[in-house]
Amino acid sequence: MRQNIGVIIDCLRANAEEFRKRTQELFTRARPETLLLFPTPAHSSLVDAVCYLIKRAPFDEKTVAVLRQLAAEHLRFGARPEHYEIFAQAMCRALQSIARDTVPPEEIIETEAIFTEAAEIMATAAREAEAGGERITYEGRVVATQQRSRDIYVVRLEAEPIPFTAGQYLPVTMPLLQGHWRFLSPALPPNRYGHMEFHVRATDECSRTLAKARIGDEWMFGTPLGKMHVDYQRDILMIAHTTGLAPMRAILLELAARQGQPRVHLFFGAEYPGELYDLLDLWNIAGTAPWLSVIPVSTHPTDSWFVGATKFSQPPRGLHLRQTGKLGEVVTSYGTWDDRDILIAGPPKEVQSIKDTMIQAGTPESIIQHDPL
Repeated sequence: MRQNIGVIIDCLRANAEEFRKRTQELFTRARPETLLLFPTPAHSSLVDAVCYLIKRAPFDEKTVAVLRQLAAEHLRFGARPEHYEIFAQAMCRALQSIARDTVPPEEIIETEAIFTEAAEIMATAAREAEAGGERITYEGRVVATQQRSRDIYVVRLEAEPIPFTAGQYLPVTMPLLQGHWRFLSPALPPNRYGHMEFHVRATDECSRTLAKARIGDEWMFGTPLGKMHVDYQRDILMIAHTTGLAPMRAILLELAARQGQPRVHLFFGAEYPGELYDLLDLWNIAGTAPWLSVIPVSTHPTDSWFVGATKFSQPPRGLHLRQTGKLGEVVTSYGTWDDRDILIAGPPKEVQSIKDTMIQAGTPESIIQHDPL
């Protein structure tokens, strides 16, 4: 690690907004057409990404793979291979404007070299992806929507074939989002009919637009992401907080179509009982799957007035009685679960909390899987 790395990182973080604005201004001035490719707040996390690269230099194989994946993903915005060199030049000029009075010149030069190297890696990956004719976007049409609580919705679509696997997630957008994308996990495994289902929690303007889609609305999907999977030879522990249920549900349905299923324990958690929005469907699955045990958990014992519970959060008699408490603590009260593969999904803060609780209780981190936080 370079000796003055802290100086350059401190400078970038102290001037994050100026660096972002200056970079975007220089970039769009050089290539005005890019104004139409990105939403207004594009590059809002630019300094975080830049600091990540600075800390990673010189780049190892993992970092190169991350950059190549990003380049492939950016193709769906209309980014071109030649854009990367221009963007790197814009970052270099922006860096000079904020750092020349406080950062040693040699450190600025080394950081500019990092920008240039990253741009070359991404431009090469983009050219290779274009030359290989890789598909980068797919389309689907909304055929049904259903409100399951005040802010949780199920949206069903018919889409062209998308090469994802159960447990992965997809970048999703629609024309009304004007270039904004959200990551959603399919709640159904791939099927020949193109049926797709997504569980959307309306927490901001973009997710509300997706959640309240109308029948006939067109959605666009990017290339599948994520590596969460199961070893069909080992028993499985699934822990899902609210809409983190979606990838677990896809895996469960895929397991149900196989023979010789492993034992599966699914803890399905939420803040309030009425936010356990898919218990009825889970009961229908568990009713024909003796290998599946479902344990619902809510932080609070009863619903608050604003939850808006529906019949879908009310399981018939026979499903495990709901438990009350923090999801991670309820899970670890049963033991360390170190004899099986463990999948965790949900809001990032919840996933991290559950993971930390399990590790503190003695669960090996090596058997825990979740999507990037």
